[in-house]
Amino acid sequence: MSPIHAELRKHGVSLHLNETVTAFERNTDGSLAVKLKSGAAAHADLVILSVGVRPEIKLAQEAGLEVGASGGIRVDEHMRTSDAKIWAVGDAVEAKDVVTGRWTSIPLAGMIAANILRGDAQIAHWENLENRDAFILDARTPEEFQRGHLANAVNLPLDDLRDRTDEVPKNREVLTYCYVGQRSYYAARALIQYGYDIKNISGGFKPSPCWMCPRTSAASRIPARPIEAPSPAAVVAV
Repeated sequence: MSPIHAELRKHGVSLHLNETVTAFERNTDGSLAVKLKSGAAAHADLVILSVGVRPEIKLAQEAGLEVGASGGIRVDEHMRTSDAKIWAVGDAVEAKDVVTGRWTSIPLAGMIAANILRGDAQIAHWENLENRDAFILDARTPEEFQRGHLANAVNLPLDDLRDRTDEVPKNREVLTYCYVGQRSYYAARALIQYGYDIKNISGGFKPSPCWMCPRTSAASRIPARPIEAPSPAAVVAV
């Protein structure tokens, strides 16, 4: 048992190591039952999934590109692969860490965070949006837009955006969102190239407050239940 495991257990944390979660079931009181492959079950009020990402590199392998130990497509400082005529970006690549010099995979979230820190992209937060006079751009598909959207939002799907930039005003601040923030990040990066003052709404539509949503499916709302005192033990399944 590692010192970290010992310290966690010392504070009442129940560890299920080398386990596989097979299912989640809702109990009658609204809590969750986490079913494990071993047949055991853990009960919790909140489940956090931290499972990481694994690159999809089938096409790169078929093309004979070099793949690193982490499973990513190896690229140089210019994002060029082992084939001088092919570049790769995103979650599927493996690049040298500028600090350690080691090959490492950097998921898209890490790239977005780096761009924000460098000032290459800007974000806005929900708590600062009320009564803000901005053009709100919904980068999702028309079908998603119809199921629910922010008040006064204009639907310009990401796939159509470059052909419809004339519909986005340059004399107003622009706020963009999608469901979780990825497509709207791409939309913001594209419009920045055209000189727009644009910010991506952090987190997307999923966590949006009710006062900004004129149309929301009732099925997407989970009935609230009384908040109870937390149990002294927590469960970590790895």
